[in-house]
Parts: sequence; structure tokens; C-alpha cells
Amino acid sequence: MPNLVTPPTFDAIAVALALAASKLRLDLEQMEFLTARIGLSPMGTALAVQELQRNLDLIVYAHHFFKDNSAVEPEVRAMVLRKKSGRWGMFARVAVV
Repeated sequence: MPNLVTPPTFDAIAVALALAASKLRLDLEQMEFLTARIGLSPMGTALAVQELQRNLDLIVYAHHFFKDNSAVEPEVRAMVLRKKSGRWGMFARVAVV
């Protein structure tokens, strides 16, 4: 994890993920073009493209997750800080199912 002075906000992460998804879409299209150009078999193309498509789906999901949860970012960060410091307070009484 890079050393940042301040951690990026959920909105900033969502923007970065949107850019990464755009880049991966271009890579996916380029891969499909190149496999057709060099005559890779349909099975080889499917294997190469399938992994890129799976990664793209995960990046898009992560983008939506951070975008949707940016409204509750302060609460999430507060819970993480409480967990790191070991001060759970009222959370310590919650029963584990």
C-alpha cells in the first residue's frame, strides 16, 4: 500500500476505479482484436478474454461499491479506527452469531 499523507476518499477511489475500468475495457478490445488478427483459436481467445472480463466486472463492482458508500465514509473510517485501537465500546456487547 502506498504511503499517502492522507488516505484517499471513497469518491477519489471510485474515480480511480472508473478510469481503471475504462483502461481495462480498451485492453479487452485490443486483446480481442489481436487474437483475431493472429488467428488464435476460439478456445485460446476465450481463455484470454475471460480473465480480462472477470477483472473488469470486479473493478466495475468495486467502483459502484465505493461510489454508493461514499455517503457513509466517515462512519466506516471511524469504525476502522476503533477496531485498530481496540476501543469497540458499545460494539463489544454485540453477540457473535
